[in-house]
Amino acid sequence: MKPSLIGLSLLLVIALGCGSKSKNQEDGEDTSTDPVDDGTGGDAADVPGDATTDVPDDVTTDVPDEEVVETSALVVEVTTPGSPQYGEVTIEYLLLDDRVPPINGDMTVEYSLDGSSFAAATEVAGGEGVTDLTSAAGGASHTFVWDTMTDLGMGLHDVVVLITPLDTGTTLLGTADQTETFRVVNAEFAAGVTARVFDPEMGGSPSTDVQYRADPAGIDFVITVSVARVDTGAEVRRLVDGTAQAGGTDHVASWDGTDDSGVVVDTGEYEVTVEAVYETLPVLTGTDGVHVVRLGVVEVEYVSNGTAGEEYQMMYHIRNTSKYTYYAIPDDRPQWAMGPENGELEDMDTDDGAARPLPAVWTTLNSPPQDSVDPAGVEDDNYNLPVCYRRGSVPRLSVSLGTGAVSNTSPGTPIVAGYPLTGMPIRLLVAGADPVTAGTNEDVSPGVTVDFIPTTALPDAVQKHAVSNTFSFEYEDGGSWVAVPGSITTDHTIYTIYDDPTLIDSGTPVAPYLPWVRLVDLVTTWVDGPATAEDVCGTVIARTNDYFGLEYDIASGATHYASGGLSAHVMQMSDFIEDWDAGTFTVVNCSDCAVISTTFANTVGVDHLYQILGLYNRINLNYQIPIGRWWMVPFSGSFRYHAVSTYDSGTTTSDATCTLDDDSDPRSSPHTAILPVNMPYATYKAKLSWNPTGWGSVLLNRCGQR
Repeated sequence: MKPSLIGLSLLLVIALGCGSKSKNQEDGEDTSTDPVDDGTGGDAADVPGDATTDVPDDVTTDVPDEEVVETSALVVEVTTPGSPQYGEVTIEYLLLDDRVPPINGDMTVEYSLDGSSFAAATEVAGGEGVTDLTSAAGGASHTFVWDTMTDLGMGLHDVVVLITPLDTGTTLLGTADQTETFRVVNAEFAAGVTARVFDPEMGGSPSTDVQYRADPAGIDFVITVSVARVDTGAEVRRLVDGTAQAGGTDHVASWDGTDDSGVVVDTGEYEVTVEAVYETLPVLTGTDGVHVVRLGVVEVEYVSNGTAGEEYQMMYHIRNTSKYTYYAIPDDRPQWAMGPENGELEDMDTDDGAARPLPAVWTTLNSPPQDSVDPAGVEDDNYNLPVCYRRGSVPRLSVSLGTGAVSNTSPGTPIVAGYPLTGMPIRLLVAGADPVTAGTNEDVSPGVTVDFIPTTALPDAVQKHAVSNTFSFEYEDGGSWVAVPGSITTDHTIYTIYDDPTLIDSGTPVAPYLPWVRLVDLVTTWVDGPATAEDVCGTVIARTNDYFGLEYDIASGATHYASGGLSAHVMQMSDFIEDWDAGTFTVVNCSDCAVISTTFANTVGVDHLYQILGLYNRINLNYQIPIGRWWMVPFSGSFRYHAVSTYDSGTTTSDATCTLDDDSDPRSSPHTAILPVNMPYATYKAKLSWNPTGWGSVLLNRCGQR
C-alpha cells in the first residue's frame, strides 16, 4: 500500500541579538574601548561561553507557533482488477474511517503507465462517482468506472490506478492506495467481404475474400471464420477454425462458394461471421452478407449495324454428309448459343449442377455441327458458328442472359438464378463495347437481351480473325458499382471480306449463292491483310494457279468443274472441294480455272466475271506454261477458245491457266515467265497470241455455283 501523504511540522526558533549594532559592528570591526559595565562600577571579567547574559527589559524574543498540515483519517483499500481488462474498466475499493461518526469522502482517481507519473482517470457512467461517498470503520464498498479508451486509446497497456481520499468538501488528505500493475487491452476489430455478390461457377475461379483485422499488435487472437445460409441458419463452411493469428495484421480468408464438402452451394443469401477471441475478453465479432447468384450468357448474336457494319449470312455446302444438301446459317438466330440438350432442365447448367461448357469455335469448314441425337439434324442448342462482316465494320452484338440453374447439392433440382436483388441492381458489361442504349445494361434480370456496339472497328482488311468477348458483371452497393468476381469469355471466328458478295447479279441471295464458309476461310487466309480489289484479284489468280496442284488437260482441254455452255458456266464447287479434300483432282482446262478464280473473288466481294475469248476464230498461241505443266505451245499451236477473268468488265485480264512469255519474242526461247494478273487487255492478247486481232467476239458472264 502507498503511504499516506502527511505534512510534517517544523519548529522554527529564531534567536535575536541584544542591543543594537553600529555600522562598524555591522561591518565586523571591534570599536569598544570601555570595559563592560557590570553594575559594580569596576571592570567586568570576560563572559564565558556558557554564562548567561541579561536581556534588557525592552527586548523581546518572538517564537512562532508550530505549523501543522491537517490530515484526514479516511483510508482507501483498492482491489486490483484481473487481467486483461478493456474499454470501461471497473475499479473496486473500500473507504474506511474509524471516526465516530464516519466522515464522507471525495476521491481523486489517477492512472500511471510507468508507476511514477500519474494523470487523472476519465470516469464514465456505471460507477458511483467520486464525491460525497460514505465510509465506515469496517470499510464501505465503492466502484469507479474508468474510460480507458479515452485515456489510453487502442493498444496494449500495463497500468496502475491510484485512489486518494479527502474529507468531503475539504482538502484534508487521507491515506491513498493503488492497484498492482494490471493489463488493459483495448482491441479494435473490423471484418468485411470484398464482394457481396458473386457466382461461384462463373469463369476465372471466382471467390469473395473475407478481410479482417484485430488490434492491437503484440498479442495473438483466436480467429474463427464461418459462412451460414441466412434462411436456415445452417453453417455451410468453416473457413478458419479457431486458429491463433497475430493482432495488428491484415488477414484474408477466401470463400469459393463451396461447402465443407467442396460442393458449390445453391443460390441465395449467406452471412459471413468472423470472431476474434483474446483470453477472457469478450468475443469480437464482425459479420457481412453475401448473395450467391447464377449469372450466365447463353446467346451472342452478331447483326448488321446499319451502314457502319454490314454482316453477311454464310452457308455450309454440306448440311450433314452429302453434297448439295446445303445449310445456310440462320440469319434469325445467334451464331453462338448454349442451352438445354435433349430434355435437360436449364440453360446455364447441366442436370448435375455443373456449369454448362461454353461452346467452342466450330472449325469444320464444310458442314455445321451435327445434333448428337438426331443424325439428320443440325445442332441447335449448343454451337459456335462463324461470322462475316465487311472490312472495317463496327459490329453490333445482342447478348442474352441465362434464365435458370441446377442445384449442385441436390442434382436434378432446378434453382433460381438468385437475382435481381433488392437495393443491389446488377449490370452487364462487355469489354471494349458500350450498350446501344445507355442504361439498358443496368438492373438486368434473367433472360434479358442487351445490344452492344464495340468501341473499335474490325480491321480494314480481308482477313480471318479470332475474336473474344469478355462479359462481366457489377452490382451497385451504396451508390458505387462493385465488380462481381469472375468473367465469361466467348470465342468467335469473324471473317472480314472486301465488300458485298457478288455471286449473283441482283436480288437477295439464297443457298447456294451465299458465301461458302470453306471459300471465305480460304480467300481471307490467302489475302490476310489490307487489300484493294486489284490485290484480291491478283491473290486469287496466283493461288488458283499454284495452290492446289492443278494440271492442265493437254490431251483434250475438256472442262471438269465448269458445267453448262460457254454463256452459262456453273462452277461445280462441291465437286472441286471434294476432290481437293481427297487429293484426287482431275485435270482442268481454262474454263475450270476461270470459274474457280471468279467464284473465289465474288465470294469476298470483288466483282469478277469470266471472259470467253475467240468465239468465232481460233487463237494462235505463243509459248506458255499451261497450269501445272512446262513451256509449250499446246494443241498444235491454237485454242478453239480461251476462258479468262476480269474484275473491270474486260479493261484488264487475269488468267490463272497460262503463264505467258514476257520477253520481246514470245514465240521462241528463252522465256521470261509472267502470270497475267490485271494485265491490260491489249497487252495480254499480244503475249498470248502472235495474231491477236482476229479472234472474234468476247463474252462476259457471271458463273453459277453448285
